[in-house]
Formats: sequence, C-alpha cells, structure tokens
Amino acid sequence: MKKITGLLVLITFLCLLISCSNNDFTSTFSYQPANAQPGNKIELLFNADSTKLADAENITAVVYQYNIDLESTTELKMQKLTGGWKTSFKTDNGTKGIVVKFVSGDKEENNDNKGYIIKLNDEAGKELAEAEPGLAVAYATWGPNAGLYRDREKANKMLKDFFDKHPDKKINYLDTYFYTVEKTMPDELTGVLTTELAALEQKTVKTAIELRLLEKYCLKLGEKEKSEKYGEELRNSFKGSEQAQESFIALISGENNSEKQLDMLTQFEKDYPESEHLADAYEEVAFSLINSKKFDQLVALIKGHPNRPPLYIYYYAVNAFVDAGYNEDETLEIAKLGSERNIEDIQTAASRKPKSYTEQDWLNEVNYSAGINSFVYGKVLMSRGQPQIALSHLKDAVDNTLEYNSRPDINIEYINCLIEVKEPAKAMKTIEEFISKGKSDSEMKEVLKKLYVDKNGSEEGFDEYITKFEKIAYGDLIDKVKSELISKEESKPAPGFELYDTEGKLVKLSDFQNKIVIVDFWATWCGPCRKSFPGMKMAVEKYQDNDNVKFLFINTWEGGDDKLNNAKKFMRDNHYPFHVLMDTENKVAEAYKAQFIPTKFILDKDHDIRFVSIGMSGSPEHLADELGVMISTLDK
Repeated sequence: MKKITGLLVLITFLCLLISCSNNDFTSTFSYQPANAQPGNKIELLFNADSTKLADAENITAVVYQYNIDLESTTELKMQKLTGGWKTSFKTDNGTKGIVVKFVSGDKEENNDNKGYIIKLNDEAGKELAEAEPGLAVAYATWGPNAGLYRDREKANKMLKDFFDKHPDKKINYLDTYFYTVEKTMPDELTGVLTTELAALEQKTVKTAIELRLLEKYCLKLGEKEKSEKYGEELRNSFKGSEQAQESFIALISGENNSEKQLDMLTQFEKDYPESEHLADAYEEVAFSLINSKKFDQLVALIKGHPNRPPLYIYYYAVNAFVDAGYNEDETLEIAKLGSERNIEDIQTAASRKPKSYTEQDWLNEVNYSAGINSFVYGKVLMSRGQPQIALSHLKDAVDNTLEYNSRPDINIEYINCLIEVKEPAKAMKTIEEFISKGKSDSEMKEVLKKLYVDKNGSEEGFDEYITKFEKIAYGDLIDKVKSELISKEESKPAPGFELYDTEGKLVKLSDFQNKIVIVDFWATWCGPCRKSFPGMKMAVEKYQDNDNVKFLFINTWEGGDDKLNNAKKFMRDNHYPFHVLMDTENKVAEAYKAQFIPTKFILDKDHDIRFVSIGMSGSPEHLADELGVMISTLDK
C-alpha cells in the first residue's frame, strides 16, 4: 500500500512538473497553442517583470477579438504563478485575430502602444488571410481602445498589400481604405474614389455593401443624384440589412426639415423596432431639433419616447432650454425625466456595452452621463428656489463625475447648494476635500475664503489654513507626473515638422533648439480642446518670458472648407495668445500618432517626447499646475 501511495505522489509531482513546464515565462508575452484557430481555447502568459506592472498585485488581461471589425472586448482576471501571470479564454468561431493589453488599476501595459497581437490560423496551421486586414482596421479606427497607436498610413499600406493578394476579399475593407486615404493622402481621395466606384458601378448585381459604398461616396464626390439612386435601391432591395439601416440614418441626418425628420424617425422605428441603431436615429433628430431650437417638437419627442434617446441628450436639451429662456415648467419636467432615466441606464449598463469598451470604462461613461443629468436637474431646481430638493441630485452629480471627469461647474454648484441649505460646515469640509484632490479652482477658493471669514471673523490664518490642502494636492500631482514621465532611455525623438502659422510664417520644430516644447493638437470643434484652453492660457502667460519654454498649438482634424480662417476667428474671438500652426493635411498629427484631441506632447530640450497628456479633466488651474510640474521636471 505504501508503494502505491508513493507512486501516486510521484505521478502527481511529475504531472505538476509537466504542467508547470508548459508555462514558459521567458518572454514578456506568449500564448498557447502557437497555431491557435478560431474556436480554440487560448492560454495567455505574461511576465510583468520588465513592464510598468512589475509590482502589480492584480492584473487583468483585456482581450479584443476582431474579424472584419472589432467583435468583442473581454476582461480576464489573471492568475499569479511562479514566474508570471496566466489566464485563458475561448476564441469566437469568426475571430481572425486578437489584440491584448494588460491593466492593473490605472496602469496599462500595451507593449509600447504596439499591443500584444495574436493572428489565428487555419486547420493547416497557415495564418488566416484576413487576420492582416482586420488588424489594419484596428490601426485605422478602434485600435487606441486596445492600446494600439492609431496609424492610418500603416493601415493604408496593409490594406493595399492585402488587396493585391486577395482582390476577391477587397469589398469588406474598402470603407476603411477610403478613410485612410482621406486622412493621410487627401489630395488622392477623388482619384481613388472615382476608380473604385466605377468598378462597383459596372457590376450588374450589387450587394448591400456595394450599394452602401456607392451611396456614401458618390455623395462625397458631389454626385448627389447617383447617391440618392443607390441609397433608394439599397433600402428597397436589402431592407433588413445593416447597410440599409445605416443608409436610413444618413438620410435622416441629411434632412433639414424637422417635420420630415420626425416622420422619417417614426418610419425607421416602424421598419426596425429592434434595431441597435434606434438610439443613433433618435440622437440625430434630437440634436437637429436642439440646433434649430425646435424645442416644442423636442419636448414632444422626449416625452413620447423617454427611453429612446441616449441619456446625455437630456443634458444637452435642458442646457439649450435654459440658455434660450424656454418654458420653465417644461425645462423642469425634461430635467426630471432625465434624472429618473439615470437609474434605469445604470442598472442596464452591462447589457448595452459597446464592443469597444471594457465593462469599467462603459460604466464610467454611463455614470458620467447620469452625473451631468443630475447636475442640470439640480441647477434647474436651484433656479426655482428649491435647494433642499436639488441637494441630493447635485451630490449624485459630484459622485458620478469627480473621479472620472471632474467638472468645476458641477462641484461649485454643489457647494453653493450646501450654503443655500445652511450647511456651511459641510461646504467647507467638501471644499477642503476638493482642494486636497486637485479638483478645485479659483472660484471655489474664494467661496472657501468667505466661509472662513464668516466662521472666524477675519482672514487671519486663512493662507496657512488653505495651504495645508494645496500641499496635499501638489504632492499628489508631483507623484502623478513622476509616474507619467517617460525615462530618457525609453523616450523617442519627436517627429520634426514644418508648418505655416496663421500669419503665413513657416515654423519648424528645429527652430526651438534647446527649448522645452509643448505641442498641443486641437481643433475648433473639439469640446475638450475648448475646455482646456483657459488652463493653457494660464500656462502660456506664466512662461511667456521664459526663453527655455515654447508652446505650439497645432490645429489638426479641422472641419470646414476654410480651416485657416476657422482657427484665426476662434483665437481672435476668445482672445487666446497662442502660436497656432496649421496642420491642414493632418500629417503632423499622424506622425505623432495622436489618438485623440486634445493631446499634448511635452518635449525636453533634446526634443525627445517625455510626457503625453490626453484629453481634459478638472479645472484650468489644475491643468496649468500640471504643465508647470512637467516643465520644471524637465528644466534642470
């Protein structure tokens, strides 16, 4: 019996040894089996030692499966083993390839924005043909969600190579191909469209995809009658298709008559009652009614279909009503409906998650939309002298936005409400917390000063009192900036450029040798860009006499036919003292691989990229302080 027991122990040990030996953590990333096919189970192996997640206690693998486009996003908790981390998942049957990134808290490991890529194979072990163009679509569109640099030039080349090898599979990728041409070689777009559309027009029998391409891009070429003809054929011949729905929504979007738009929306809902695009259709009509100030029609639309429009439509509608002095009772009712809708949207968030979002990112978006709805409802209640009712809604607004996308206007409205309901002590404590977290601005500090004087009878000691909280925020800011600093060894040289500024002067990056350069990509239509500019103005004015620092504001992705005058007018109207350069063909933004705007690249004196700052959250003062810490870190 002892011999049998000993044999079992030995067998168990050998099995464990064999199992462990399969977990090869010599590389940062690997997977098993090496020739994985669609529908297979895949094991992911990750050695975090040489990455920014080296000290992580928990790691999640975020897996993006793609076919022609992104198909799914899945978060997988990893198991910590000796030597590394491991998890597994089953691929979908239609998957052609996979992009993986690893996250822990706020830190993300994405292979220096190259992503960790798996291309699947066929039964013979040969790489699937469409693994490559599917990846090209990622580089062109959804890739930044997965940690990939958006690289439309690379995507364009990959697609052209694929078309040469597999012309029979070209049709599924033409839309993305046209997009890459437009963004990287706009002067060539007309020629490319003319050639490709002519080939499609010659086909006797056309598919839904082909008709949608013809409708969309004939319009781009100014051939409206052709576009309308193909659109009508698409909607009649392929009524239930995805392309027919897209065509219908484009038709709604292009209609200028609000009555016709509403009729078309009714017809769309009748034709496609279960469509995933219903919210898109309602959004198109709602924004059209907001922009044309057809508020009575908008109120009727929302009241008649309160669950159809996206949640944030309520926020924009109420703001438009307030700005225009529209009917106060209707404004209050729509604001209340939006606040009530919050609960349902948060509860059902998981079932509505878009393919490109992780569960947490999507929940953050839903909570933020709920927060801004609570905010406008609270504001309307405050304006009607009902602060007691407003208080809970404004508290919800703060709770749902503070950590994800802090808004000074939301925070100060909550403070003012606390003061209105005679809770000055709570107002003071809340402001202290806001300041400590770096979520305050000058207006809030003035309110705190008044509360301090009311409590203590004078300003004596106020500077020492507020400094305590500012030091906490500044210390956290320094830690944050240090964590975001790209080391000199890991930094990359900033792409050089030559652009004309708004005065017609040719400006080169090389003109600013031995200077710290802040390169800020922006556009006049970009809301976060506009939100960031008061803080950028503070920073520019702070360093205007410092010869070691230069700010360059590169206008890119600009809309309209007259991009130069758009930019000049915007600067003039807002009195911004910025040096604006015109990236009219978007080539510099592409060279810098800007994923979103605003994006700021902070270059050291050797013009290596040492910080990358994306988007805008918080107050103008916080942005100016953050840039100041970055600059002082490099100016040594």
